Amino acid sequence: MERLLLVVCVVLLLMIVGAYGKPWDLSSYELCREAELDGIPNEASGVTWSPVTNSFWVITRRPQAIISYSIEGKKLKEI
Repeated sequence: MERLLLVVCVVLLLMIVGAYGKPWDLSSYELCREAELDGIPNEASGVTWSPVTNSFWVITRRPQAIISYSIEGKKLKEI
């Protein structure tokens, strides 16, 4: 679970930094929030943010799924 949260925060940080064209300096990384996501095992394959739906999309290997979550951690949809 901690690994997923780390991935989410790093992805958000990289999106922000990339948008401003600055180099990726992860030394300033800070865990901003922890949330337990229903349906996610200890490991996720990938995480992305959708500004259109204002939600996170998480990809898992076992079980194979793509799951959408609100910023509050509520499970919205599973494909």
